[in-house]
This record gives sequence, C-alpha cells and structure tokens, in this order.
Amino acid sequence: MFSALERKKFISKLKTKDNDLLLVIDGIQTISTKRKIDHSTHKKHSNGTKTYHQYFLEAKIVSSNGFVISLDTESIENPTVEFDKQDCELRAAQRLLMRVSKKHPHLKFQILGDALYCNSVIMDICNQNKWKYSLTFKGETKYPKLLDEINAELNTKQRHNVDRYLLKKNEHTELYVELRWCNDVKYDLGGNGERGINFVEGKIIRIKNAIEHKITTFTYLVDGSTTKQNALRKFMDCRNRWKIENEGFNFQKNNILHIGHNFSSRGHAGQNFYLLAQIAHTIIQLACFSDIAGHVRRATTGDQDNLSQSLQGIFRSFMLIAQQIRMEFFNKVFKPPSLKTMRVRMKFA
Repeated sequence: MFSALERKKFISKLKTKDNDLLLVIDGIQTISTKRKIDHSTHKKHSNGTKTYHQYFLEAKIVSSNGFVISLDTESIENPTVEFDKQDCELRAAQRLLMRVSKKHPHLKFQILGDALYCNSVIMDICNQNKWKYSLTFKGETKYPKLLDEINAELNTKQRHNVDRYLLKKNEHTELYVELRWCNDVKYDLGGNGERGINFVEGKIIRIKNAIEHKITTFTYLVDGSTTKQNALRKFMDCRNRWKIENEGFNFQKNNILHIGHNFSSRGHAGQNFYLLAQIAHTIIQLACFSDIAGHVRRATTGDQDNLSQSLQGIFRSFMLIAQQIRMEFFNKVFKPPSLKTMRVRMKFA
C-alpha cells in the first residue's frame, strides 16, 4: 500500500520542508490476559501469577495535516524470558529500523521516539542510514550528568540561544513557546566514546488577561545544529510524535477497528487481525481526506454539490464516520453507486 501511494506521488505531500518523512516508532499493547496465548510476552507477578500480553512495535509515518500511515510492524514475543520493556522493545526497534532501511533506502526519514529510544544505539542506526532524529529527553531521571553539561553550556557559551515564538492568539489569550537550544555538547552517551549532543527545549506559556502561566515543558535530543531560523520548525516536528497516539493508536482502539479486543488468540490470528486493522485504518484515512464523498453524493442524488467535499467535512469527526459506515454495512443492503470514471483528489485543508 505504501509503495502504491509513493508511485502516485501521494507520499511527497507528507514530507516536511526539509524533504523528510516523519517516522514515529512506539510500542502498543493490544491484549492482556491471564490465559496463555500464542506469540505473546509474559510477566510474572509477586503472587506467582502470570499475565500474557500481545505487544507490537509500530513504525508510522505522520504529517502535520493529520495523516498517519503504518509503514512497518514488529511483533514482540518472548516465549521463554520474562518481558522487560526496556530490553524487548529496544531490541525490536533495532530489527524494525534495519528492515525499514533495507526496504526504503531511497527515502529520507526523521525518526521520532519517546525517552525509551533516547540512547546511542538508536542514534547510531540513524547516523548509519543518514536519517535525522528527535528523541524525547528526560535528563533529570535518565541522564542527569548530561543535563548538567547542557545547562552549563546554556548559562555560559550558548546563553543567547533563546527565543520566543507566538503559536496562537485570540481576543483574550496568547499562546507562546519559549525555545532554548544547545549545540554540540561533547558527552559519552553509551560508552562508545564522546559524541556531539544537540538539545532543544520548549516551554509552553499562556498569557491570559496580562498574566503569564507556564503550562508545560518539552525537551528533545536532535541531530544537527539548531539556529534561530530553524528552531521553531524543529520543535514542531518533534511535537508531531504525539500523532501516533492520538490519530493512530487511540482511533484504532476506541472506534470500529477495536484492536484491543481479543477476537482470536490462536496461532497467528491476533497478529493477522492487527495487520488487517492497519490496512483498514489507512483506507479509512484515504477516504476521509479525499473528495470521493462528493463524487458519491453527486452520483446517487444528482445534486451538483461541491466535489471537494470530504467525508471528514460531512461528518465532522472520525467517530461519526465510523458510526455511519457501521450503520450502512449492518443495517442496510449495500448498493454501491455506479462510478465509471472519476478522479479522486486528496484534501488536507
């Protein structure tokens, strides 16, 4: 499916201004049960019981316009060893990224990951493949010495690397992000010798009725140097990591795909269902972001309505779209309209 979209020049619309594809890697648990299931992970508890989990590592391409497409999936299994997220998910990430590099050597990716992937192993894989990366940095808990080095640089040599940018504004409220960045801090991150570390921090600030409130702070380790010209763009690319949770996993769990439901756990049935759900999710998005809804309504009703009208524009939300599709399939006899020739266009507005 990805190759077909790439041939149709659709993937180029998802690229950043730097001509990169944002590739998010993250793990997801779909099923948890005390009953032993095939191809799962398990964890032993203090009372002697075991729980079995169906766990996957996903690589999804995300874009600022809201489109999320699954590029590759790695099933995490440990039939003999107890599950350890730090170890199992990180090893699966290495296998998955190496497979992506072999399948798509011609594409430029920017790898986005949470704090679990903030280590020299993932950075080295990105450097070997000439990929960019931005990884969530939890310096206070995971790398306090590195955080001290970064703060020392920000307070001395690089103290001018700070700027404030307006994100949103209305009649009563202004939303800003205050960015600080630090370039090329020499540090031995993984015992493989010193490397240059690049750091970006964004403080979200709301000003309401002339009173300033700090909302939250996001910190990342990124590749390449940050400047005043690219600081905001880099930070906003980093923030796109959350789309795998919201537009990706959350939609698949809580709407008609129901990837968290144990439809079957015999053999590879669970893995097969999960992969089919990824295909279905891609098709739903392609339908929602296209003008096919206008074509169908025009063919069935004869109304000369606006062909640019999308499913998302008609039903306002993915939840209502899912409910409408369900009603059509289960409560009515489905008779697709006769659409001999039409040119479908994607709408990201």
